[in-house]
Amino acid sequence: AHSLDVLKLGFNGIGPAGASALAEAIAAVRAAAARAVSRNGATCSSSPAVKRVVLGELDLACNAVGPEGARALGGALDDGVAKLDLGNNAILCAGAKELARALVTNGTTTDLCLAGNDIAADGAWWIAEFMAKTKRVSRLSVLDLGSNAVGDAGACDLAEEFGECGSLR
Repeated sequence: AHSLDVLKLGFNGIGPAGASALAEAIAAVRAAAARAVSRNGATCSSSPAVKRVVLGELDLACNAVGPEGARALGGALDDGVAKLDLGNNAILCAGAKELARALVTNGTTTDLCLAGNDIAADGAWWIAEFMAKTKRVSRLSVLDLGSNAVGDAGACDLAEEFGECGSLR
């Protein structure tokens, strides 16, 4: 298995099928890394030693990933993606919800760009819920929700959790 530091695939017409294929490849690299660690003496595949980054940055900005692709990529985040750029991918509220669910157990992602995805106030609420559930687990330090029409309601939901979230700076 091979690991990359950065994979930039912005502006390539990648849809849900391509996003799913990338997520599966990232999971395969993670599984191979876990097997290698296990063979070398580690006893638990969920140990912090195995929870390492296998892909430093995945840039999928300006594609057509949509909510289905966001769901697939959500799993890839916990498989070791440090930075994910899904800006301008029409993930909508449903995709934000799937990513938020995936981030609840994530300890590797530090930067997440969801700008320009029309997640609206409901999507911002899901992100705020993620923040509430991950105060001790999350390493997220950059969250870009620009141009998403979150409005006052979404901003209030985020502000409520932002005040209590220890990882976001």
